[in-house]
Amino acid sequence: MAWFFAVRPDAPTRAAILAACAAWRREHRAIEGLRWSSEGRLHYTLRYLGHVDPARLDELCAIGRAATSGVAPFEVAIEHVGAFPSEAHAKVVWLGAGAGSATLAALAHDLDTRVGPLGFPPDERAFTPHLTLARISDRVKFPALAEAIAARRALTLGSFRVEAVELMESRANVEAYEPLGTFPLG
Repeated sequence: MAWFFAVRPDAPTRAAILAACAAWRREHRAIEGLRWSSEGRLHYTLRYLGHVDPARLDELCAIGRAATSGVAPFEVAIEHVGAFPSEAHAKVVWLGAGAGSATLAALAHDLDTRVGPLGFPPDERAFTPHLTLARISDRVKFPALAEAIAARRALTLGSFRVEAVELMESRANVEAYEPLGTFPLG
């Protein structure tokens, strides 16, 4: 099990994302073999923590509360499709963020700074707000994937209001992440 701080889109936005993914798969049959995220796994990760001793829940919840206090609710625009590490060699296909991404980045930086003294090493990668749509196995190659991503690069799916940050737990073989704590903005 791994823990992470995240922002989840509301239910109507998650439904719109899943509908867009279904349409994309119908249009680009060559990408059908990707492992697509379920509705309960759609989120923007702010800070991944990895495996955490459950005894640390209270101190991490205190950090979540501190990081969200004084941050007003805000809108995040869901824009563009991308891939890590690149479109040509994708391992993860994701949806980015337009408006609101600076606030997501500020929250991510604040959380990263706050968990450092607890022994969590800083995240060395630059923060890129992204919502994972699908994962690609090393054993499977999708030559048409770069073309399919390029066809959706300018995708926009509206926006959603961020009202809270959550501390989430990921477990293998489950369809949804488990919220361990919710920290309202404001």
